[in-house]
Amino acid sequence: MTGKRAPMDSKSAAALIKKSTKENKPTSENEVEKLALEIQKTLEQLGELVAEQTELTMEIVGKRTTERLQ
Repeated sequence: MTGKRAPMDSKSAAALIKKSTKENKPTSENEVEKLALEIQKTLEQLGELVAEQTELTMEIVGKRTTERLQ
């Protein structure tokens, strides 16, 4: 998981929205669905990273606690 980027970064999403707005035409349903899926994937990746970080933090805290008790 570490080192992977979301398939669409914020600059790409902003460019798509700006293009759509500039042309004065609303973003198509298909584009909205794609963006929604990208957001969902990104949130899932974020959730996995938070879980990993929490696990690592708890491991460090556990080691420090063990060291203090010795």
